[in-house]
Parts: sequence; C-alpha cells; structure tokens
Amino acid sequence: MTEVWWRADDKRYAIFDEWDEGLTGSTLHIQLHPYEIARHTPKGVFLDTGDFVRGKANKQFAVPTRELALLDLMARKRSQISFCQHRLNRAKEHLEGAERALNVNFHAKVSRIFHREVSHF
Repeated sequence: MTEVWWRADDKRYAIFDEWDEGLTGSTLHIQLHPYEIARHTPKGVFLDTGDFVRGKANKQFAVPTRELALLDLMARKRSQISFCQHRLNRAKEHLEGAERALNVNFHAKVSRIFHREVSHF
C-alpha cells in the first residue's frame, strides 16, 4: 500500500441557471487532494508530482493526514483574512486622507472666492 499525503483547498463554483437570469450565486467546496509519496529522504518526502515537501517545515504543500490538511487550510485562510484586513484598513486610511484633502482644498477655494468678493466692496 502506498503512503498518501494530503492537501486541502477551497473552491468556489458559480451556479448558472440558463432558464433563469443566468448567474444565480456560488457554492463553496472544500476539496482534499491525495498525493502519493514517491520516496522519503532524511529531510522530507518527494510527492508523485516531483515536488519536495520538507518534513519539519512550518509551511508545507501537503501533510500526512486529512485532519492536518484541514488545519493547514484553516491557517492559510486566517493568514489571508489578516492580510486582507490590513489592506482594507490601509484603503480606509487613504480614503479618509483624500476626503480630508478635498475638504481642505474646498474650504480654501471657498474662502479665497469669498475673500475676493468681500474685498471688491
């Protein structure tokens, strides 16, 4: 019996209804992919795809059990959420900065116009 390591991935598939209005949503699927071990080395394993996976690495493409594969997927999704949250916070800061700049420029322009109108009298 060959040894198998696992990788979990998330996939989102569009739901298309040709008799309705076309695209009606999407569904999430968690997929577990088996990879046969071609050979072991002192530092890790070679998968049947030719890829090398370090045995003691923090990040591994594939892991020995299905449970570890799902835990690895959860860790990757947490990391993705953290990265996206940071980018969202930065985008909000930039938007607020642009709004402040617009308000400052707008008020400066209005005061210049008002000052010119007042000085003509």
